[in-house]
Amino acid sequence: MVNQSKSVEPLIALQQRYTNLTEQAWLEISIGLDYNQRTGVVNPSNAVIHFNAALEYDLLPEKTRIEILMWRGSSLEQLHKPTEALKDYLRGLLECSYYDIPAGWPQILSPKVQIYMSSFDPENSVRANDYNRYRKQLDFQRFLVQYRYTFIRGVKQVRQGKSDHEILEMLQAISPDSNRNTKIMESLKSENKQPWP
Repeated sequence: MVNQSKSVEPLIALQQRYTNLTEQAWLEISIGLDYNQRTGVVNPSNAVIHFNAALEYDLLPEKTRIEILMWRGSSLEQLHKPTEALKDYLRGLLECSYYDIPAGWPQILSPKVQIYMSSFDPENSVRANDYNRYRKQLDFQRFLVQYRYTFIRGVKQVRQGKSDHEILEMLQAISPDSNRNTKIMESLKSENKQPWP
């Protein structure tokens, strides 16, 4: 409907119909993302409003929160608000820093014991569940590696001559964790090569 009407109004109308917190949160994200990216309706100002509203909900998965910080930072850049975009990219780096992120692109390994598509062996089902959990975690690690790279690139792009001391002060205003902030500052000094093949 958004594509046909070239308007986000059909999604906004759903906010009256779907009223529980989870539905409201995901509608805010969808509306913000349309304003952020969908051809014909891009409006960075409105995107920021809806991303702000989405971030008010504590029920969002961490992965989604990280994505919203990237999208909102991008909209703030389009609005020529580099300092605000910088804060979101630093928030994103902080979110990523709570996880043990590998230095390079994680390789997906095949299972050591064959897993069959249809088998009556209960151990096959356990192996399949174990392997699926492994894949899910590896996919999340890849997501974190990709977003860490992109947040660092974003910080370097919008810092506009701000000194390391000024960046550190911004980080300290976001989080009092000096050890984590020091690690983030170290990552900002890295070469930041694209990690995926």
